[in-house]
Amino acid sequence: MIPKKQLSASRHDLTGQVTAMIDEDRVAHDRFSAALVQSLSPDGAMETQLAQRIASDSWRLNRASAIEDNLFAIGYSEHAEDETTQHPEVHAAFTAARVFTAQSHQLALLTLYEQRINLVLITIFWIFRPQPSMFVLSRRTADSK
Repeated sequence: MIPKKQLSASRHDLTGQVTAMIDEDRVAHDRFSAALVQSLSPDGAMETQLAQRIASDSWRLNRASAIEDNLFAIGYSEHAEDETTQHPEVHAAFTAARVFTAQSHQLALLTLYEQRINLVLITIFWIFRPQPSMFVLSRRTADSK
């Protein structure tokens, strides 16, 4: 039996919010977020907030994608014996269809979740900073004046 993972809580330096994750997820989250925020080169509190929001929502989208993959993986392990075909690719396709049917409600909720996150990201990119390279381009333009 796999041992239960311990959660650790952390207060975010910028937002002050407390989140709980297992240690491995915390390390991956913090590394991912820091790299994304750094690549956006924010200047000032508002740009840093927007960059952090982009990082957080990108993490959430990646997590949603992983959840979908894991729903299918669980389904493959639970329904592997339900199919009698001898062809491995046909077996995988039929099992995927069974999982989709069995988990259609959860997958629909997950899709809605992803759409809402994408809408927030699109809003941040297009309303606040419509320039192609976001923060850096806006500062270069301001510096050249």
